[in-house]
Amino acid sequence: EVIRAAIEQEPFDILTGFSIVVAALHTHDRLQFREVLPFIGEDLRNPCRIDGLGAIDIQKDNPMGWFHLGRMYWNGDYLKQNDEKAVGCFRKALELGDIAESEIYLAAAHEKGRGVVRNYPKALMYYRKAAEKGNAQGLFAVGFFHLHGYAVKKDLKAAATWFEKAAEKGHPMAQNNLGAMYLYGNGVSKDSSKA
Repeated sequence: EVIRAAIEQEPFDILTGFSIVVAALHTHDRLQFREVLPFIGEDLRNPCRIDGLGAIDIQKDNPMGWFHLGRMYWNGDYLKQNDEKAVGCFRKALELGDIAESEIYLAAAHEKGRGVVRNYPKALMYYRKAAEKGNAQGLFAVGFFHLHGYAVKKDLKAAATWFEKAAEKGHPMAQNNLGAMYLYGNGVSKDSSKA
């Protein structure tokens, strides 16, 4: 009913409707996705269709639509999982807008070799871009790369600095890592009260 009501509103914008549908479906059974198709119609404005469903696309100039479609391909939510298509969607989202979340997924793709060849320097580049926007995962990941010496010289002090920034934004792994660094005096002065 939530999905039906959202879709039947006029005027219907395919991307807004698509985003509402995706959000609503995250709390419902996957089978309901096919029930939504008759309400969305055949308004295909670009070639980035959802595999096998044939009735949904996104507006070609909306970066968040490309990002959400990329996540669906990345996770295999409501369509067949495909890392290459996910990476393409994340890149398109970045072409159209400054979306830190797309940078995080592109960084993870390069870090793990999902849909692209593993490339730590490129992963770090994307994590840094997200970190510059204040993204907690980006801040944490840059610290993690410094901690382990991925694509940069191992630097515990720099790692602690990045972890502190991420911890201030509530990132739990950054808080954990920073606490351990204070506990053992790695990259920071030993301080059990801060640990």
